[in-house]
Amino acid sequence: MGKDDSNGSGKISEVDEFTSALDVGAEHKLIASSQAMKDVLQLAIRVADFDCNVCLFGETGVGKEMLARFIHQRSSRRNGPFVVINCGAIPETLFEAELFGYEKGAFTGAREGGKAGLLEIADRGIAFLDEVSEIPANMQVKVLRVLEDREVMRVGGTSRRTIDVRFIFAANKNLKELSDKGEFRKDLFYRIDSVLIRIPPLRERKTGILDGLDYYVDYYNKKYGLKKALSRDARDILLNYSWPGNMRQLSHAVEKLLITSDSEIISPADLPAYIHLNHIPAEDIEAKTAIRPLQEAVQDLERKILSRGLEVYGSTHKLAKVLGVSQPTIVRKMRKLGITRKYHRWD
Repeated sequence: MGKDDSNGSGKISEVDEFTSALDVGAEHKLIASSQAMKDVLQLAIRVADFDCNVCLFGETGVGKEMLARFIHQRSSRRNGPFVVINCGAIPETLFEAELFGYEKGAFTGAREGGKAGLLEIADRGIAFLDEVSEIPANMQVKVLRVLEDREVMRVGGTSRRTIDVRFIFAANKNLKELSDKGEFRKDLFYRIDSVLIRIPPLRERKTGILDGLDYYVDYYNKKYGLKKALSRDARDILLNYSWPGNMRQLSHAVEKLLITSDSEIISPADLPAYIHLNHIPAEDIEAKTAIRPLQEAVQDLERKILSRGLEVYGSTHKLAKVLGVSQPTIVRKMRKLGITRKYHRWD
């Protein structure tokens, strides 16, 4: 990664060196080449030294867990456990037992001798609560109590256990908006919101897309013993794709491309249809959607999407599946929009 000391501090080089040491060769790498991500990591470095709650806010796949691990490794708790708790993956009926543990005989099927909860396991380390917006409503007050008292009581227990845990939370939903609407406890939100770090989506940092492509092409070439590369045109299309799944989606897309393409040089023809359909040049959209009757603008955009999709797939059945509509709907729209069958295969 290139150095950028334009702000006169040594923090940028510290970010570069540490991220390189953190995850070189890893399948899930924290790529911080853009200034926006370097700013995020500089803030993470600053807060790592303080034992405060941190909330990481960003879309799915932006690297919230990687950033939490970054903070853990920079903190005084680096030698303690880092426990990942995915709040959205724990069934509501098991949430309390998973988080707080349980005593022998607490419920039918309880393990002999009981079980330590995830928060106990995180003692002297960091508990990373991902998808914190999914904490069940009846559990939010108990999580709040832990944040205030640093004590837990196992299900079926009668005594409290003191824990020494630092909390990092992650959310892909706006917690303030949820709390304003009464869908998330305000007092818990205030506790979580000590330090907020927003991780920008990949579409807002184009250099991140390019560096991600370079990194994962190299990574998967080495992993699978391949020698493949992206053509300039393929890179341009991938650069302008919106990547709603962010770096995680990019990683998986590159892996699939390298495995499934027949050629050593991956061309636009090798790219999946969903990327082609999303990649409509900005000048085309501007020209097609200039101020004019809305129905006319919508029809022009539909014509562009259908034409591009049929060029990629050559099949109305396949295109219908990608677009989530029926095949007869595609055929009717083609007739209505004047897309003639001599250019595309009807099936």
